[in-house]
Amino acid sequence: MRLVSIAVIVVAMASYANHAVASNVKPTFLVGISGGGDDLVTTSDGDLQAGGLLYFGAGLTYEPENNPLIYRTTIGYKFNFVEFDTPSGESTLTSLPIDVLGLYRTGRTMFGAGLVYDVNPEWELCIGGCATVKFDDAVGYAFEFDYDLSDTGFFGLRYTDIDYEANGAKLDASNIRLHFGAKFN
Repeated sequence: MRLVSIAVIVVAMASYANHAVASNVKPTFLVGISGGGDDLVTTSDGDLQAGGLLYFGAGLTYEPENNPLIYRTTIGYKFNFVEFDTPSGESTLTSLPIDVLGLYRTGRTMFGAGLVYDVNPEWELCIGGCATVKFDDAVGYAFEFDYDLSDTGFFGLRYTDIDYEANGAKLDASNIRLHFGAKFN
């Protein structure tokens, strides 16, 4: 059901990009690395943080002509993992973030804020057998700074403030992310 909802959002975003604004709507792809949030697993080999580690996203950026405001919507996949030896096991944390941002452009820099909706955050810990914690979908907010490297490429720094909850327990998944992106005409 959640994937159907995500698909409906993507189709709605794409259909909004009608002929009149199509040249200003650009498919956008992001890849990033992040860190922060509560530690779920701490080992000598590494930590599993609720706000890290890797992010891949795709969406649309709308850049109106003669207007410094930019709007970006993305759907992504965020995951973190750690393997450990004593005892032997592994742990992962995944979610599907949906972002809606408003950015203000001045020259080659952009800064702004928006909402983040993490769908299906899930933590799995495997030591012998596996146990899974499925968190409630979560809403948070983000502040972002981007710098255009060219007409298509950019990099940015972002702070996201978000908490995950399951069975009354709260987990801080806030993070700082460094990302690279590409916009295509």
